[in-house]
Amino acid sequence: MKIKDMFDALGLTTETIKQLMADIALYNFQHPEKPMAAISLDADINTVMVSQTPMIGRAIAKERGRLFLDEERQFPLTFDTNALRYGSLEIAKFYDKAHLFD
Repeated sequence: MKIKDMFDALGLTTETIKQLMADIALYNFQHPEKPMAAISLDADINTVMVSQTPMIGRAIAKERGRLFLDEERQFPLTFDTNALRYGSLEIAKFYDKAHLFD
């Protein structure tokens, strides 16, 4: 399965995917000492890296209008921490639904 298929299943629009790619490119421009691998939509979903997860989480949250809150849903956590957690959970749900490891 391709990354594009996963993004489609997660409900990311073409506009959001383009913004995700632009965000990674901007991050790499701002942090040349520790660049993040670009995402290739035609790559296998097993190539998604943990370092890309916060960016993917941001894209999913933006698309769904989600805010990042603590367990009691009272206080916002740091954006990057929550983007990582949220992205990881949503990608894990996708993997479970896709039965990739059955």
